[in-house]
This record gives sequence, C-alpha cells and structure tokens, in this order.
Amino acid sequence: MPSTRRTRSGRAAPSAPTKRIRTKQGCLTCRIRRKKCDESRDFEGGCETCSRLHIECLGYSNKRPDWLKGPRVDDFKRLIKHFLADNGARSSTRSPDQAFLELHHLADPPTPPRQHSESVHTDTDSDYDPDPTSPMDQKPLNSSPLYVATTLPDLCQFDVDSLQVAVAQYEYPVPSESANSGLVWNTNIDLLHWAAGDPEGVKAVSEVLHSGPECFLAVDDFLTDNSAETRSESLRRMRQNAQQRLLKSGYNSPLARAAISLIMMQVTLRQGHFDTWNNCLDIVIEWIRKRLSSPSARVSSLGADGQRTLGRGLWMDLIAAATAKKIPFHIDLYRQILRSDEPVVPDCPNKVTLTFVETIALAANPSHLGQARAKLQQLRSNLVIGPTDDPESISAAQVHTIGISLYLEAVASRDMVNPVVQTAAQAVCDAVSKSSQRDFAFWIFLAGCHTKDVNCWSNCSMMMNELVRAEGGDGALQAGFDIMNETYNNRKTGSAPPDYWVQRMREQNVLLV
Repeated sequence: MPSTRRTRSGRAAPSAPTKRIRTKQGCLTCRIRRKKCDESRDFEGGCETCSRLHIECLGYSNKRPDWLKGPRVDDFKRLIKHFLADNGARSSTRSPDQAFLELHHLADPPTPPRQHSESVHTDTDSDYDPDPTSPMDQKPLNSSPLYVATTLPDLCQFDVDSLQVAVAQYEYPVPSESANSGLVWNTNIDLLHWAAGDPEGVKAVSEVLHSGPECFLAVDDFLTDNSAETRSESLRRMRQNAQQRLLKSGYNSPLARAAISLIMMQVTLRQGHFDTWNNCLDIVIEWIRKRLSSPSARVSSLGADGQRTLGRGLWMDLIAAATAKKIPFHIDLYRQILRSDEPVVPDCPNKVTLTFVETIALAANPSHLGQARAKLQQLRSNLVIGPTDDPESISAAQVHTIGISLYLEAVASRDMVNPVVQTAAQAVCDAVSKSSQRDFAFWIFLAGCHTKDVNCWSNCSMMMNELVRAEGGDGALQAGFDIMNETYNNRKTGSAPPDYWVQRMREQNVLLV
C-alpha cells in the first residue's frame, strides 16, 4: 500500500496537486517533460536538449496552447517516456538517422491527406482510448493539387444524413487542364448513367462495388465533340446531372459517400493518378470510425453493403500503411473490430488480418524489433497454414496468409534479403502462380522486391506483366512493376538501401490494392 503524505504533526496531509507541465521558461517539449531546457533555438528552430534526445521540439510559447491542456499533456508525456525508455538513456550517442520521436501530429496542425498514427508505443495495445471529440480524429481533408475548383466536403463539418437534395452540397473537383488524359472523377458520370432516379440505382452501386470498375464506360463514349470548350462544358453538365441523380436515387448517406469513394479510388489508381486516392480513403475510414467506434458496435449491424465497404476500406488502409510503413490512424479501432468473431476482410480471417496490423505497427517502429522476439514468434504462429486435402489448389485466404508471412519476415530482417525472407518470397511466388488475381498484386510486388533469386524474380515479373496486360494497362500495376524492377536491379548491385522500395512507393504515392 503506498505511503500517504503526512504533516509534521503526523496527521494525514492532502495529496499533492498534479503537475502536468513545467510552468517556467523553456520549449514546450521540455516543459511537458518537466525538465530544464537550454532555451536555444539553433537546432532547426528547436532547443539543443530535444535535439540531443532525438525528440521533436514543439517550439516556444508564452501562453500554453489549447491543444496542450488537461489530459493531452499526459499523452505527450507518456509517449516521450516510452520513447526514451525504448531507445536508451544515452541518446546523444545515436546517429541522426536513427529513432526520432515526432510530436507535431498530436498538436492538430494542417495535415496531408493520408492520416496515420505516429505512436511509438505499439508493442501492446494503446494505453489510451480514442476520444471521438479529439482533434486527433477530426483532421481536415486537404484537396489534391491536381484540382483547382471545389473539394470534397469534410465529413466532420456536418451531418450528412441531414443534407437536403441539392447539387451544391455534393460538388466534386473539376479536372484542371493538365489532367487532359485523366478524367479521374468521371466515375460518377459512368456509374450514375444507370441510376437516373430509379430503384435500379442501388443495385447498380452494389454490383459495381462487388465486381470492381471493369464495367465502367469511358467518358469519351458520351462525347461527340472533342474541342476543349465543348468537352469542358459537356463534362460540367454531366457532372451536375450525375450529382442530381446521385442525390435523387437515395445515395445521400454516409455509406453512399464511402462506397462511391471506394469506387473513385479504384478508378483513379487504374488511371495512374496517385494524388487523389488519399482523400477518397480518408472518407472511407472516417465512415468506419463513426459506425464502429462504440465498443458495443457490431459488424453485422452494417448490412451487406456496409460490410463490403468496411472490408475493402479497411484492407486498403492496411496496404497503404504497410507500403508507407506508417501506423494506421485508427489502429486501436481495427484491433477492436478484428478481435470479434464476425468476419471483416473478405478472404482473410480476422486472426490473420490482426497479425498484419501488429506487423505494420512493428514496421513503423523498427526500434522495437530488438525487444520483440517473443512477439515475432507469436505473430509467426498465427500465420501457420495447416495441411490441405488438395496440395495443387490454394484458397485466397491462404495466399494472403503467405503474403503477410513474407511481410513479417521482411520487417523482422529490416528489409534485408536473408534466407528466411528468400524462402518466404518463393512461397508467395508458388502460391500466387496457382491463383493469379488482381487482389494479390501487393504480395507479388513484395516478393519481387525481396528476392535475389533469378527464377523467383522471373516468376514475379511474369505474373505482374500478366496482371498489367489483363487489366488493360492498369496505371498502379505498371508503376509498381517499374519500382519492383528498380529494386531488384539495385539489390543485385548493392547500390540502394534495403528499404528502397518503400522510398520509391512513398515518392510516387503508389498503392497496389
């Protein structure tokens, strides 16, 4: 039992007040730690103390910012404490390219379209509960620089269910002149061509979401004059008609926005436009958060279309996080959902998907790998595939399990191609060759980036080529194939770092889903 504070006379004294932040001079980071600050500003605008500890300096302020009050200070303090404990006390001996703790994402500044949790304490479940009113969960969406007119409305700004049927409330971006071959937002035009205010519209959305964008019509099929002025006017008119049809056909709901955003995302990736899918995915994961953030929420309550949207949206977010090696912004919510007995991701069991989530968390924090041997063994045990009756056939769930095993071994080896990683890459080649599908493109790409074997590389290259040809020149597949080719060639010559593929995928913002 902890000892109580007592006065000089021996009586019980009231507990000391909680001190969340140092009230004297210094940078905000040192004040949070309640440590002395050297108050210099010569280290990229921050103090020397934070620079020495490899912690982001939050700058100086005479008045405590609104985002640095109350329990939020404890969140900052806990993150800093875990970071310093995990990376050793003698942080001045670390090189600048080693572990670094970023704190700005908790301050709720303007953020890029993709939102990820940057928590460094991910070996176990998060030790705080997400607050639905916290700015961490309500970051604004940024518009893509490709577009110059209006942007998709932010879900957090209003209740979509209360919207009235009005075109102005469903404005979509207008392609700029530089996007002459893109026509990226023609998804609505193509899809809603079938949904002209009749009951078949709902069925059309469900069918397209289920079968993918292969059945989309090209926007050129609706145009008879290719002159710039006529083309622009026709696009504007058809976009307005599409918006009206969308609203009149009963799509004015959060689920409809999420479903349409998924379709937009697929089309933009196919067309090779990689600067717009982020906004679409943000709308989907925000819908997931609003529907399932309650501990009592059930996946089965979403209905068939909602469950399909959840499965595709969550999987896309995981692939995006695995590609960039960043923690999904709603990782704790994903853990909660995947621990239930209700299936979430099609063709991938919840236990396997949850293992993927935990592996992504480790990949985003490589400083934890040295202390995560037991956890790695546990994750490997979750991916063991039992014997099958027909060794010549393989299910989609087994392919995903083998692909996640490769990602796990690549993370454990810090992207170095050791014998274990090479074996896992070969297993992916063998598995996908029995069931080559578009859904496995990321695993083929990953195997090609983590092999030095000529035969394994040839198989990966051949399968990616077949997918590109079968998908009619898919832009994302082609970009992924080019990066895979670069990575393999650089591994042979040793002219690039092990995580070269991550750097290139980040630079081009490519997503293989």
